[in-house]
Amino acid sequence: YHNGSMVSSHLLTMFGDFLGRNDQILEKPRMLSFEEYLEYLNEYAEYFHLKDFISFQSEVTKISRDYSLNEWMIEINNQSNEIFRFDRLVICSG
Repeated sequence: YHNGSMVSSHLLTMFGDFLGRNDQILEKPRMLSFEEYLEYLNEYAEYFHLKDFISFQSEVTKISRDYSLNEWMIEINNQSNEIFRFDRLVICSG
C-alpha cells in the first residue's frame, strides 16, 4: 500500500489537539496518503512523549480481566515477557 491513501478527510482523521508540523494542513481538505498519516502519527507521539509508553515489536498473547481489582491484564511477548495492568482497555484494528 505504498501509494494508498486514507478514506476519510484529514479533518476527521487528525486529532483535535494537534495539527502537526505542517501549518498549512487545514487550507485544503483532502485525504492523507498512508505515508503522510504515518508521519503525522509519529509527530503526534513525539510531541506528546508517547513513544516511551508504546511497546514496539511486541505481540499481545493474552488479555484477561481481574474482577477483584477491576483491572485488565495484558500479557505481551517481547524481549522479556511482561504483564501490564490497566483500568481501561481499547482494542483497535483496521
